[in-house]
Amino acid sequence: MQKEIFEQPESVVNTMRGRVDFDNNKIVLGGLMEHIPSIRRARRIVMIACGTSYHSCIAVRHWRLETLFL
Repeated sequence: MQKEIFEQPESVVNTMRGRVDFDNNKIVLGGLMEHIPSIRRARRIVMIACGTSYHSCIAVRHWRLETLFL
């Protein structure tokens, strides 16, 4: 467990690699882009997750869809 705790910074960087464009303030989510029109028509999105995914959902629950998919 201690080994995993010390690996967290590297894991975060590896997870974000190729998905975050800090220069243009954009996030690239592979596989999701083809569903953007359907997502924009949704009135609400229910996120179901467990573990780390749950924490990600909590972190973005107040974001508006307009800010995510401009």
